[in-house]
Amino acid sequence: MKKHSKYVPVHTVLIPFVNDGPGFHAMEAARHMDAEIILVGVVVVPPDQSLSMGAVGARALRRLLRIYGRDKRITSKTQIIVSYEPWNELAKFIQDEKPDLLCLEFESHFNALHVTASDVLTRPPCNVALVRGKIPGKPKQVLVPVRGGPHVAGSSPGRDHGASSAQAGRTGGRGRCTVQRSGPCLEADARCSEAVCGHE
Repeated sequence: MKKHSKYVPVHTVLIPFVNDGPGFHAMEAARHMDAEIILVGVVVVPPDQSLSMGAVGARALRRLLRIYGRDKRITSKTQIIVSYEPWNELAKFIQDEKPDLLCLEFESHFNALHVTASDVLTRPPCNVALVRGKIPGKPKQVLVPVRGGPHVAGSSPGRDHGASSAQAGRTGGRGRCTVQRSGPCLEADARCSEAVCGHE
C-alpha cells in the first residue's frame, strides 16, 4: 500500500522583490493565503558594471520593502542581495530562512534572476508556487497538482493522474480548467481532467 506524506500547512511565503522587476503580483497572490509573507530584495547588476553600482538600487528597494513591511503579515528583510547572477545566493538565503513556500511570477522572475524554470524546479530550495499575471480577487477555484516531486506529495492523497503541471481560470463566469499531462494520463480522455479539477 502506497504511503502518502502528511499535508503540512503553509505558514510562511517568501517572495523575492527584484529592483525594477517582479515581486508585486506574487505578493498580492500571497495575501490570499493565511500565512506570513517574507520579502527579500534582489538587485541584479549588469556584468559590465561594478557591484557597487547596485548600492543605489538597494537603497531604493529597501525603502520600498519598508513600506510594505507596515502590513502586520509582511516581514521585510533588511538584507538586499546584490549580484550579477543572484539565483545561487537567493537559493542559499531560502535554505537558511526555511520558508514553507517560494512564490515566483512565472517567466518574469526567471528572466530577472537569469534562470530557467528547469533550474528552479529541478532542484527547488523549498516548495515553489508560480503565479502568472494579476489575481483580481479571491480565487473561486484552485487546481492542485496531484503528482510530482517530493514537494507536492500529499496534496491530494487519493488521486494519481500523473499531472505534471496545471492551470485553472475563469472566463466569463464559466469555469475553465486546463491540465497538461504526462505519463499515464497521455492515454486518458477528458474525464481525467474533470477528476483532477472536480469541475463538470
